[in-house]
Amino acid sequence: MISGIYPEEKKLVLDNYTISQFRACPRKLYHRTIERLIPGATDMWSQEEVVEPPIPDYLLWGIAHHKGQDQLWMSGNLQEAQNAFEEAFDPIPESSHYTVERGRNLIEAYANRWSFELNNLDTVQCEIKFQTNLGTIEHFPAKSDNFGRHVAEKWTLDVGGVIDKLYTRTDNTDHFYLCDHKTSSWESESLLPTQKLSNQFGGYVYGTQQILKKLDSNASCESLEADILYLNARSSTPKFYRVEVNFNEEKLNEWKAGILQTGRMILDCFYNEVWPMYGKEPCAAWNKTCEFFDICDASIAYRDTVKTANYIESAWDIDKR
Repeated sequence: MISGIYPEEKKLVLDNYTISQFRACPRKLYHRTIERLIPGATDMWSQEEVVEPPIPDYLLWGIAHHKGQDQLWMSGNLQEAQNAFEEAFDPIPESSHYTVERGRNLIEAYANRWSFELNNLDTVQCEIKFQTNLGTIEHFPAKSDNFGRHVAEKWTLDVGGVIDKLYTRTDNTDHFYLCDHKTSSWESESLLPTQKLSNQFGGYVYGTQQILKKLDSNASCESLEADILYLNARSSTPKFYRVEVNFNEEKLNEWKAGILQTGRMILDCFYNEVWPMYGKEPCAAWNKTCEFFDICDASIAYRDTVKTANYIESAWDIDKR
């Protein structure tokens, strides 16, 4: 499931990552999703072959922990969950933080924290991939036709993603619940409520509802829980937080209208061939510059040279997030 713009089909395919990119800086969406660029691992003047940069240690750790969590919810067996983590994790040399032992201990701490839920929830499935139609966008081209009319072009907009966990409760099997697992090394309890406004979660609820409709199921789904695990590099004790998010029909329609409007704005940029660069705040976050900073910083005549030397093509695959 490759996100992007497909003019031949008059289709937009978006997920939370691409939507967030555009809303932060349209230029970033252009480089990552339209041009499909990612940073290479060479100096501009190097003659070495450009290769894809390695996945950061913290991300490898998070992916492996995700596998352990999935196994825990599907089997209810701690040993199997710890083994799933270990199989997915390639030990990082000279790392005192990202170790197999610490990972297995973390899975055990996670199981202890959510022991009640593990015994009272029925997990239906983990890692559910979906792509579903959200609606139709009418785009009015700037140029008129031979009769002086501005005839609308109709585009379809699909949204996609991967839902971490779908489950029911033993006391209410007619309602489905969603869960999204998050890990972080940065703790801020005051920001936890902002998870309730995440566009990502609106997409998950909408996607699940469409899946249930295709199955002719009368079950409902309006609720999502964001389970957040915080682990500081200097501490061996994890902290667990949970944020409950509800999307009734009114809130889901509001989310849907916002995504469709974002789609219209993306098409405006595409047809006008203008992708604004917002600058400053989007250019740096978490003490790192944007991965496309070198392109934007270069002179316009020199940007293609920078792309060729320092970037490679790699499409954003929603399924492999």
